[in-house]
Amino acid sequence: MSGEAGGAVTRGAGFSLVGRGKRTPEDRWALAELDEVVVGAVADGISDPLGDGRAGASGAVADEAVGAFVERASRAVEGGVTEPAAIVRAAFEAAELAARTTARNGGEAGGAAFVGACLGRGGRLAVVKVGDCRALTSDGGALWRPATPSDDADRCGGLTAFLGATAVQAEVVVHEGVERALLVSDGGWRAGVPAPGALPAAPFALVREVVARARRAGETDDLTALALVREPGAGATKGVIERLAPLSFALAGALFFAAGLVAATLFGGAP
Repeated sequence: MSGEAGGAVTRGAGFSLVGRGKRTPEDRWALAELDEVVVGAVADGISDPLGDGRAGASGAVADEAVGAFVERASRAVEGGVTEPAAIVRAAFEAAELAARTTARNGGEAGGAAFVGACLGRGGRLAVVKVGDCRALTSDGGALWRPATPSDDADRCGGLTAFLGATAVQAEVVVHEGVERALLVSDGGWRAGVPAPGALPAAPFALVREVVARARRAGETDDLTALALVREPGAGATKGVIERLAPLSFALAGALFFAAGLVAATLFGGAP
């Protein structure tokens, strides 16, 4: 977790599941809990965006984009940058370049929708988006609020902008007083995101519930949610970084089961 003056801490968590019947997952997310800020990104690879790509090409673009975003944000923080908008601006430039480089070097028409954000001191959130991944915010109220402009999409739902073969620019939007921010791929928000009060407060439990509800609602696409939150607490751990592709339900269950076995072995005999 990352510390903040006044006893609050900023934390994050992500969770992702492979779409039903899909062999090649194309959602990616990455997260870093740094000194006084938490940064994260979600990317959703677009299946064959220009009609001549191959399965997996867009997943590679998505993977490089989220990784570059978090890595560049981490370097900015290590260099003394504390303003979320400046962190996000630099990180998005790195993500956009990484996406173009990956698409060009692979000789494929891969592309990805993208959303990245930084939550800092006092609840200041900076967010950037291309395509139809979305960011939602809550200040502790009963509703989520859209954190970014409308999706880059035409009347038929096709994307008019995405990371990949051609250069794109995107506006960095800043919000104040944010308690929780949620970054979601289109699979994660299409069925509707439950109100903040209907979701757990802890970051990992929150994103796992968002994804599980979308699947129960019948969503078959890849599902990804990432939460950035402020909560009371003390202490700080710098440089906690995660970067993951989607899990299947079976794999996720196996990981949770294995964690339970380890805990039982270590602590089952404790008084």
